[in-house]
Amino acid sequence: MGEFRFFYHYCWKQQKAYIVLLFLAEVFQTIFSISGIIFPKYIIDALFSQRQIEKAVGYVVLFLMIVFSANFLNALTRYYAERSRDQMYCKFSLSFARQIMEGDYQNMESPEYLDLKEKALKCMAGNYGFAGFILLSANLFGKLLLLGSLIAVARTMDIRILLVFLALIVVNVWINNRLNQKNAQLDMESVTDKRKESYYHSLGEDVNFAKEVRLNGLQSWILNLYQSQFGAVHGFVKQKNVNTCKSTIVGLVIIFLQQCAAYGFLVLKVFEQGFTMGQFTMYLSAMLSFNGNVTELLTIVGKMRQGRIYLKPFQDFMFYPKKMEAGEKANIEVDVLNNADYHIRFDHVSFRYPGQDRYALKDVSCEIHLGERLAIVGQNGAGKSTFIKLLTRLYDPEEGHIYLNDKDIKTIKGTEYRALLSVVFQDYKLFAMTIKENIGLDKSGELDGEELDRVADTIGLKQKVDSLEQRFDTPVYKIFDEGGFEPSGGEAQKIAMARAFVKNAPIVILDEPTAALDPRAEYELYQDFDKLTENKTVIYISHRLASCRVCDRIFVFADGGIEEQGTHDELMEQNGHYAEMFKTQAELYVQ
Repeated sequence: MGEFRFFYHYCWKQQKAYIVLLFLAEVFQTIFSISGIIFPKYIIDALFSQRQIEKAVGYVVLFLMIVFSANFLNALTRYYAERSRDQMYCKFSLSFARQIMEGDYQNMESPEYLDLKEKALKCMAGNYGFAGFILLSANLFGKLLLLGSLIAVARTMDIRILLVFLALIVVNVWINNRLNQKNAQLDMESVTDKRKESYYHSLGEDVNFAKEVRLNGLQSWILNLYQSQFGAVHGFVKQKNVNTCKSTIVGLVIIFLQQCAAYGFLVLKVFEQGFTMGQFTMYLSAMLSFNGNVTELLTIVGKMRQGRIYLKPFQDFMFYPKKMEAGEKANIEVDVLNNADYHIRFDHVSFRYPGQDRYALKDVSCEIHLGERLAIVGQNGAGKSTFIKLLTRLYDPEEGHIYLNDKDIKTIKGTEYRALLSVVFQDYKLFAMTIKENIGLDKSGELDGEELDRVADTIGLKQKVDSLEQRFDTPVYKIFDEGGFEPSGGEAQKIAMARAFVKNAPIVILDEPTAALDPRAEYELYQDFDKLTENKTVIYISHRLASCRVCDRIFVFADGGIEEQGTHDELMEQNGHYAEMFKTQAELYVQ
């Protein structure tokens, strides 16, 4: 019952009007339904038994007035309920999106989290979505209200026929609920296969993979993978269709038996008690309505029990822990921190990615000081990227601690801590927005032209911007605007770097900052870095060791740890791993 309480509380909090209007509509629907059972008796008896035309006309007028009013009010409340439903859907969608956006980065690489998200999405739409579930609740209320009215109308009925009806109904609902439960379970079990199917399908449409697919002739391979996964998903669909067919057949048989029982009972009553035509009509309508509504009532109860399968993942997802946002505020203003005596310290830090036995980082201890230029180098898989992910708190250490001014960063809210960092990763992304918006992001409205020009000029982007008619207001990419421009790799990287510098955080982290630049542009850019990063701590992650010459210290990573550290000259004198890498690169440049 915990899922139900959570869901109703959540829905009530999001949109009270939707719930109230739906329940009110059920009241008007009940008035309409019960009027259609009661009034025909009086109209028929007045016409055929009593021969009172005026009385019959009066009943007809009253009946039509009640039916019209009930229908009108029912339609009106459902109309406003639908409007409220749309508002509620927007609120639900926003809450869902916020949960995703504010969740920990490490969740995005967790299959468990991704499957849970897909399951929770099923609660956003369909028969068992938030709106459907509330509708079921309102329908349950309406059926109970109508059944109470029907029992009052047919209180003189023989209890035996009601028991027969109930027995047949229970059998029908029990079988159908079991089949529906199986279908709901199949929905949950198929989530992973559906995600894989969707992924393989997307490879044929995603522009990021289009070149790889065509250049390597992967069309048939990917189509075969898609076909195979489609077959797995189709297996679930086929089983659901079989269950649905069984449910339909059982329902038809039960309805036939119920109708036989109803008509047989009334024929006997006519001979035994001499029912009037009006009574016959009312009792027949009442029994058939009773039968149908009890069936629907029990079906609704079954669907709501079935719906728990969908509600539980939604609840779990909305309460999925946000470890990065746990803790206190940093209480350190960025502007103050720029000039403060601070440092970052790794204390015996170890980390393994989820599901991995091998440590990506093992027992790392080091310090990063105020205003220093630090280079992080090493072969692929040495631990450089993992070190940066922990430093930027995209992940938390499995063992050990990371301190900012001797304060464990786990005790600082993730958003507060990351406000101190300007980061450009190697796999940076640009948005289909203007150049200005790509640089300033959510603070783009606060940027003035002089600041943009200064940064663009320093990183070598101004010439390109000046060549564009709309300059910084030019859209990046042509997805939404034909007037947009497609940046080259070097231009895109410069925009991403401008973004990092404009943020003006005290710690700047650049992952392969010159990977898309030619050697001359690389040299020129490094000459300008000091202008943009004065009084800031700068960390370079680079395979090109030329950047190391401008750094105060170098960390050489190997096998998940820091193998060497020192200045360029010191490491060259040691003639170790760093010296070997540098000499190899120097020889390649000479060649």
